[in-house]
Amino acid sequence: MSYGTISDEDFRRIFVPIGSAAVEEQEKQIIVDPEGDGSAVSVEKLHFWEDLTASKEKLGNETCRKKTLMMAVWAMFGVYASAFMEIYIHETRFGGQQLEHEPLWDIYELFASNDYDFDYLFVFTERSMLFFLLCFSFLLFFSKTRHVIIRRFLFFLGLIYFYRAIFITSTILPPTRKLIGECSQSQTNGSIGSLALRTLHFVFTGGFKMNQGGNNICGGYLFSGHASIIILCSRFVCDYSSERIPSFVKYALRIFEVLCIACIVIAREHYTIDVITAWFLMTREMWIYNSLLKLQDLQDSVAINQVWWAKFFVWIENDLPRDDSYLPKSSF
Repeated sequence: MSYGTISDEDFRRIFVPIGSAAVEEQEKQIIVDPEGDGSAVSVEKLHFWEDLTASKEKLGNETCRKKTLMMAVWAMFGVYASAFMEIYIHETRFGGQQLEHEPLWDIYELFASNDYDFDYLFVFTERSMLFFLLCFSFLLFFSKTRHVIIRRFLFFLGLIYFYRAIFITSTILPPTRKLIGECSQSQTNGSIGSLALRTLHFVFTGGFKMNQGGNNICGGYLFSGHASIIILCSRFVCDYSSERIPSFVKYALRIFEVLCIACIVIAREHYTIDVITAWFLMTREMWIYNSLLKLQDLQDSVAINQVWWAKFFVWIENDLPRDDSYLPKSSF
């Protein structure tokens, strides 16, 4: 058994990716097996490698948990900001004053009569949302990269609801024709504290109308939150599910996604522009993100880096290896 010394360059290539910078201070001698049969084994060296691997896994797990926690905070901020603005608009603009507002004309009125009640379609949509969330939960349960998937999901959840808070506040649309005269009365005194508590209750109901006890919140137009969740869950399930799942199953899920979104408009809970806005922003943001993941050269592009959340992307993804198992499988 003899010993040899490796160069600094080879040492960094072999050891540094496994441990921290402190590895450079470790012993740089390795065992050389003159017989070439692998029989020469150093217990000290084996322990050294095991310690390095354990340190890497511990550091990686801590970093992953930290980033996931930060993304959860970001998602809660986006959801709460969107809900707060929706409650604020409802309480100050429509609560008790809904008779003063006339609905906007919607292109859907060319194809449907106002004589029919389609409330059951919106109930169907909200129950379908639970189905999409269940599918996403199954995806996380069976996926080996669930920590990466949930981190990205929370980023998009916070991002899209942050956009929604801006949209519904910047241009306030009147209630749809179905909800004229049906908006709930104001339940706060207009103070920040009462609005914050009302928002907290609204968030705990999940924003589902079926959990509102018959109350109609009229403040979330121009950007549909229901459509956003359906699109987000559907895209994640299709993009990160196993390749062993037949393509027709994914296509069926996408068709079901479109059907559920159409039911929102048919039930007159939202204007057509509300779901178009949600679909357009949600899909474009996801396509940009997935393109950055798959095409390394784009990450250095000046144009792409002008996206305001580019720094968030780098922070979220910089601890992940260039491995296909971490990439979305499809984007059809």
